[in-house]
Amino acid sequence: MFGISLGEMLVVALVALVIVGPQRLPAVARYCGSMLGKLQRQTASIKRELSQEMDMEELRQAKQDAEKMATDIKYAFGEPMSAKPGPGKIDEPDETKS
Repeated sequence: MFGISLGEMLVVALVALVIVGPQRLPAVARYCGSMLGKLQRQTASIKRELSQEMDMEELRQAKQDAEKMATDIKYAFGEPMSAKPGPGKIDEPDETKS
């Protein structure tokens, strides 16, 4: 864990015991543990948000690529697709010619 060996952890525990004292050591350990837990939750939250943003950016890029491809296809046939009647559309008769 964190690249710390068991011997190093024992040295840190002994130094903490000497500095803090035996009565306050459990309270300090709980406080440090709760802070570590908060830090881990915040880190996980930030990772999740960054992942969601990256996914959204990939979707935006895919949408732009699809729109560009659709535009290229429209003009490859010489006229915009909006000028052609779509499926299910029926040309209404022009009543002014009667």
